[in-house]
Amino acid sequence: MPEQELTRRSLYDLVWSRPMTKVADDLGISDVALKKICDRHRVPTPARGYPPYEGLPEASGRLLYCKLSLTGDENLDLLSRKRATGEFPYHSTLNQNYDELLFNAYRILGSHIVGRVVSGQDRVELSNGELRSLTVAEVQNLFS
Repeated sequence: MPEQELTRRSLYDLVWSRPMTKVADDLGISDVALKKICDRHRVPTPARGYPPYEGLPEASGRLLYCKLSLTGDENLDLLSRKRATGEFPYHSTLNQNYDELLFNAYRILGSHIVGRVVSGQDRVELSNGELRSLTVAEVQNLFS
């Protein structure tokens, strides 16, 4: 197959238009290779099974991905947990045996991060790659 050149936007549109396995077949590469190319160019990819199978009702909604991080303005419990273990908030997802305190710490951190995003304190990367704070109208639109 001849070599193809895609823009970041056209690659994004392509992987969100059809199942990645079919897109990869059309490009003559494996779906794993396609995923690595997307990751390398910071193109967000759909979860497995997207788009839904034909005949199923379409789901609608919005999904916000927030990367876990500590910025220094979290409560003392979260900052102490980081100092004590060094792993928080980057525990492996392979370990699903979180105790109640650790689970609650992740819940509190998630709430803190989302609060910063919806208040405009933190910038977000949009699907087109633009990095900026959300406007009040955009935040309201997320929940309407």
